[in-house]
Parts: sequence; structure tokens; C-alpha cells
Amino acid sequence: MNLLSVHERMLMFTEGPQGPEPLWLWLNEQGMPFRPHSWDGVFRTANERCAKVLTPPRYLGMDPHQVFAPYATPHSARHSFALYMLVVLNYLMDRRSG
Repeated sequence: MNLLSVHERMLMFTEGPQGPEPLWLWLNEQGMPFRPHSWDGVFRTANERCAKVLTPPRYLGMDPHQVFAPYATPHSARHSFALYMLVVLNYLMDRRSG
């Protein structure tokens, strides 16, 4: 597996109960492999949608640094998950050791 390129790994399937199933973890709406760089577009669209819904009308088009909506990137999602896991680990270790 380590010798395969990302594109080659995306094309791998296994036999499932109802036919072939992709081995790739992230799939699009059609059930096909989701390209890694596609996440940038997903986050960009979600950020635009959040800004549109959460920014009060009187602030639209004003200072772009005054943020009313959350702004997320794949990196911030990864960082948030790592921080969450660290908090859980600390909690579990505290419980274990009293």
C-alpha cells in the first residue's frame, strides 16, 4: 500500500455484500472517492454559507475583519479534534490516577 500513489489508492475497491465498495475513506455524494484537495472547496462553500446566514444585514460588505460567523479550514478542524482528544485523554488520566 505504501508504494501506491494517492490516485491509485483512490481506485481500490473491495467486494461488499451488495457489490464493489470503495476502500477510500472519504466519499462524495455519488459514493465515489473524494479527492483530498476537494476539501478546500467544501470548507470555502460552508464558510460562505455561514457568513451569509450569520452576518447581520447592516454589516454586509463592511469590515471583513469583524467576523460574525465561524471560519473553518481543514487544518482548524484537525487542530480542534486534536485538542478535543487531548482534553479527553487528560480527563481519563485524571480519573484513572485519582
